[in-house]
Amino acid sequence: MSNGLISIGVSGLAAAKAGMTATSENVANVNTPGYSEESIVQSASAPVFSGAGYIGTGAQVTSVTRAYNAFQQNEVVQAQASSSQLDTNYAQLQQIDNMLGSSTSGLGPAIDTFFSAVQTVATNPSDTPSRQAMLSDAQSLADSFNSVGSQLQQVSSTVNQQISQGVSTVNSQASQLAQLNVQIVAQGGAGAGQPPNTLLDQRDALIQSLNKELGTTTIQDSNGAVNVFVGNGQPLVLGSTANTLSTVPSATDPNQVQLAIQSGSTSLVIGSNDLQGGSLTGLLSFRDQSLVPAQNALGRIAINLASAVNSQNQLGQDLNGNPGGALFSSGSPQVTAAATNTGTATVNATISNPSALSTSNYRLQYVGGQYVVTKLSDNTKTTYASLPQTLDGVTLSATGAMANGDSYTIDPTINGATQFAVTATDPSQIAAASPVIASLGANDSGTVSVTSLAVSGPPPVNANLTQPVQLNFQVSGTTTTYNIVNPTTGTVLAAAQPYTAGSPISYNGWKLTLAGAPANGDSVSVAPNTNGTSDNTNALALAGLQTANLIGNTTLSGAYQQLVGSVGTQTQQLQSTSSAQDSLLTQAQKVVSSTSGVNLDNEAANLLQYQQAYQAASQTIVTANSMFSAIIGLFANLP
Repeated sequence: MSNGLISIGVSGLAAAKAGMTATSENVANVNTPGYSEESIVQSASAPVFSGAGYIGTGAQVTSVTRAYNAFQQNEVVQAQASSSQLDTNYAQLQQIDNMLGSSTSGLGPAIDTFFSAVQTVATNPSDTPSRQAMLSDAQSLADSFNSVGSQLQQVSSTVNQQISQGVSTVNSQASQLAQLNVQIVAQGGAGAGQPPNTLLDQRDALIQSLNKELGTTTIQDSNGAVNVFVGNGQPLVLGSTANTLSTVPSATDPNQVQLAIQSGSTSLVIGSNDLQGGSLTGLLSFRDQSLVPAQNALGRIAINLASAVNSQNQLGQDLNGNPGGALFSSGSPQVTAAATNTGTATVNATISNPSALSTSNYRLQYVGGQYVVTKLSDNTKTTYASLPQTLDGVTLSATGAMANGDSYTIDPTINGATQFAVTATDPSQIAAASPVIASLGANDSGTVSVTSLAVSGPPPVNANLTQPVQLNFQVSGTTTTYNIVNPTTGTVLAAAQPYTAGSPISYNGWKLTLAGAPANGDSVSVAPNTNGTSDNTNALALAGLQTANLIGNTTLSGAYQQLVGSVGTQTQQLQSTSSAQDSLLTQAQKVVSSTSGVNLDNEAANLLQYQQAYQAASQTIVTANSMFSAIIGLFANLP
């Protein structure tokens, strides 16, 4: 009997000791990240049968489990992936928001300063220092375009580096997961199916850390190993095997990288739209949805400014009496052939209408004998039977033969800002004057006056632009007409043209607007501007470009403000969304902590409980020993 009581007491001691050990382990790891509270699973030992029924034999510890809720842990993992994606996207976007929105170093002040210098030339068209100042401000404008464009390029380069670093981190963590799978399966088998809690905690923490870099989904095998998948099901970890995540050039645009899973000799590309969170997804989203459009929008502004100023300057006359030339140059469209192309064609893209440019890139594909152009910003497709064709201000042409499936990426404005430059070197090249001038007849008696005279262009202008002509008016009752004649020969070039005050008169590439009512026999002459050093007609037209709607329905400055506003709006939205997602992550982590975390108050109570159980079990042994001694004493007193 006493032997059974001692055995029961010993089992109680062992169970209480195991409980105190688990509790002590919890206390020791209260500040260990990812640690889950452990507790013993205690049950009664198998009873033995006696004449009076089954009698207990004590207690036993059947397992040590961790406080774990798979659903809660999955919520944290998903929240972590989304939070990392948004935080990364926001941090990157904030860079270009600060860059573009600067009131001193941004492009907006440089545009305003340049046109202010143009206005000064219009005020003093023959003043060389004013012209030199305009060229200096033009160079400052070019420097601003180059600087902002280069900074955006640097951001793009940094993003590519961060993507490569993120890929390296993912591969390292995937390898560690595969190794943990091996250890977990081995310890689970060696432990007769008992859970290796420490390794499981390490694996959960590693999966959460992995999701900071790239969103994953996990499926647990029956043997305890976890399989990890990314994208739309590409395997990253399968049991003890970790595949390699890599960056590969896009098949359609080698200038951009994509993620791919390398499994043996097979590379499985993961589409950006298939990614499910993490910093890598945030970087790719920022690049595709914010950075590239911003670069394109900036390039479009540069191209339109250069085109508008050049066109207007070419309509004027410079200080030496020569036709004006180009003041600026800007970048050309970039065409990139897909690495998978098998044809021999070379595709060329030229800007034919800057004001019609969009901020999108395009993909040209040759499919079934037709040319399919996809506008990548909205995936709108346009099909052509032949080239050349013009779409959104860009003319596409090709030489050589395309093979079926060949593809080309066209970036119309990507180089606009970085390659923006001043081509004029001499202040006299600024064409402030108009090549033609209008004057009233010496004997005019009516009230007609010249409101404006401008070359209507664009270049190349009419070859007869500077041909002298004269408008001779005839008034009959309430009807006023005019003939356009050659003043030297008297030849009528256009007869009986109706006259309406304020209605432009166009001829030979110029546009004349008159006010008032001419008298019969009055005349207005349009002739070459042979002494135009003090004429500011074209300089005023150049200055007017500042307020002209050159890009859609907005001005150059307006287009820049739209770019700044768009980036600013995206930044604010991401800040709000990121903050909300961070709160969700914190809440999910608190829920997990309430389930799996160590509560020192509870552990103190457990220690006291197990201490008392240990003391009680010890007392059982003492009692059993006293009983045994009493029995021995009885036998000792027998005769």
